Amino acid sequence: MKNNPKVSVIIPTYNRPEVRDAVKSVLSQTYSNIEVIVVDDCSENPARSFLEDFENEITIIRHEENKNGSAARNTGIYNSSGDYIAFLDDDDRWRPKKIEAQLDRLKETDNSYEACYTQQESCFSDRAIVESEVPEGDIRKEVLKDQVKTSFGSSLLLKRDIVQKVGGFDEKFPRHQDWEFVLRALKYTKFCAVNEPLIVRNFEYSTRPSLEERIKAKKLYLGKFQDLIASYGLIESRKIYSSHYYELSLVAAKNKE
Repeated sequence: MKNNPKVSVIIPTYNRPEVRDAVKSVLSQTYSNIEVIVVDDCSENPARSFLEDFENEITIIRHEENKNGSAARNTGIYNSSGDYIAFLDDDDRWRPKKIEAQLDRLKETDNSYEACYTQQESCFSDRAIVESEVPEGDIRKEVLKDQVKTSFGSSLLLKRDIVQKVGGFDEKFPRHQDWEFVLRALKYTKFCAVNEPLIVRNFEYSTRPSLEERIKAKKLYLGKFQDLIASYGLIESRKIYSSHYYELSLVAAKNKE
């Protein structure tokens, strides 16, 4: 690892003034060699209007038509120049030592890992919860079972070389974009972890897709990785599918569908 590698931070955004707090949390990092790329996915009220104070410190790219979060992340990747690439959702924020702690953890692994992610604090309107610790290594099975309680879309940092091998995000995915990306990245590298809640995930502004939209997204996601799921054997495959069916049943019960 270089002594002072450049980190490109990509923030996709759509119709969220909270992107201002996300950008501010990146610019407040203890690690300084960072470029910030905000990709506005054709917001009705352009993100630039919320980010005027930061225009000399960040790059803002605006799509002329709404595509989706995967396309926005790919635009950011294409326009980035860092040795490492990190992602942050527009309604989340980072603790000040997030990038520094991840780069330090990667150094400790002697280059046996090329990606790092962190524990999460989940914030709701009435409470905040520090989620369980996150595992290291080949975590594909845990990801498929939805047992990794953090947002890869806000916690993941990985070498540019891995992003290039993966080929970016699959733009067919309206949901589970980060899971899909991570499962492909794990073919090329193991993930190390910083078990400190260095990202703050804000659920107050999270969108709530319909049950129909969730079912469609699950079919696309699980269908793409059916061979990988099958490779774990019948018992583990059933556990993977059951975890997603259980989530859908909870949503159906809550919506009385």
